[in-house]
Amino acid sequence: MNRIVILLKVLVICLMVSCSQGRTDIVEAPLFKEELIKKEVKKFSDLFKHYRLIQLETNDSCLLGGGRGVKAVKFNSSYYVLSQNAIYQFNKEGKFVKSLDKRGGGPEEYSSIFDFDVTSYKGEDELWISVPGLIRIYDVETFKLKRTVVGPQYVHQFEVINDSTIMAVTPEDTTFKILRGDGSVRKSFMKMNIS
Repeated sequence: MNRIVILLKVLVICLMVSCSQGRTDIVEAPLFKEELIKKEVKKFSDLFKHYRLIQLETNDSCLLGGGRGVKAVKFNSSYYVLSQNAIYQFNKEGKFVKSLDKRGGGPEEYSSIFDFDVTSYKGEDELWISVPGLIRIYDVETFKLKRTVVGPQYVHQFEVINDSTIMAVTPEDTTFKILRGDGSVRKSFMKMNIS
């Protein structure tokens, strides 16, 4: 699933970059089988041949919903869900395990979460969250803060590609950025032309 998300993000960046370079020979590439586009999709299985629905536990400690949106990431045998500025971890059966909910103004706290990723970085499993001004990195097992990465002022969306590459979307003049593992900008793409 992570490979599909990465592939779609790379495809969007490539399309955006090619469009910003004044190309007029745009070729439409279908995202689904042509026969699915022509007929009305009535079932989830029409789009995905192999899927599994997992009902997530609901209790006072792990109510999901509302806010800017909900994002879910599967990592190893757990599911991590961003909802209402907290990250919730569920096991493979959907049972609630724990949450990262450190809203506030203290040194290990945050005011809001823009995005998150769960990854194995330099051999260690980590939970990365984008908060105003930086990216905070937590240990996956303990949810204890390990370090922070200072990058562009705001990173609205990001994906850790490998130990030395992070793809990021920012609201700055140049929207797409490729960052190094320390948060420094390696390359910027798609300059906004707002007049």
